[in-house]
Amino acid sequence: MAREAVITSNSVNAYGTRVLTEGLDISQYEKNPIVLYMHQRGIPIGTMNDLRIENDRLIGTPQIDGDTDEEKVIAAKWERGTLRMLSAGCLLYTSDAADE
Repeated sequence: MAREAVITSNSVNAYGTRVLTEGLDISQYEKNPIVLYMHQRGIPIGTMNDLRIENDRLIGTPQIDGDTDEEKVIAAKWERGTLRMLSAGCLLYTSDAADE
């Protein structure tokens, strides 16, 4: 069975920032939900399936292609739980509204 991932939630992340799930617009990503390895643009290794927002979490199931030996290793490590996290790679914008 494929393992789901919590892509982001309202929790404070390791960098001390918070992405508010209710403010996410995933419409563009849903059109082409590719998964990149280590944020390497131009090197898609799979797709994110069953993408959805539940409560305060964005959840999906990564499906690694397995076309290359490296992808096969990555997929096996994800399924075994050796790789346990992924990163949304969100672009964050700040608002000066609080200063007004």
